[in-house]
Amino acid sequence: MSRGLPHVAIWSPMPPAATGIAKHSFDLLNSLKSDLQVSVVVPPCDVDRAMIPEGVGLLNSIEALQGHIGQPDLHIYNLGNHFRFHGWMLEPLHSHPGILVLHDVSLYDLYRGLCSESGALWEKAIAQEGYDEMLSTRLEVDVHGSLVPDRIAY
Repeated sequence: MSRGLPHVAIWSPMPPAATGIAKHSFDLLNSLKSDLQVSVVVPPCDVDRAMIPEGVGLLNSIEALQGHIGQPDLHIYNLGNHFRFHGWMLEPLHSHPGILVLHDVSLYDLYRGLCSESGALWEKAIAQEGYDEMLSTRLEVDVHGSLVPDRIAY
């Protein structure tokens, strides 16, 4: 890594993770490393197996938040829809703002994973709370756009 260049931390899954974002990030890091001091940030459990381009720093997410090699000038988060590959970066995204690159139009499965990593809580909510019925519920609102509780049509 070159000294004196802006330091960018890119939060992303990396190969061999079975996600297209990992491959995209590998290629992106290869392109950026000549113009920036670049580090990739992965969860601690992925440090030993993460494949990164030569000349790119590797940090686990705890080190990146504590600035072990110098605090990055910019954080870039590559966020996708799969909780296992991307859920680990949600808290740091709030505490260390940066650029958020959304790779999916829908984050449904990411939110589902937030309910429970196994998804069991989400499935329970659907089964017990009548999710299908909730989707078909027609809610009535008053002229100000407020929900009229006694006029909920089932």
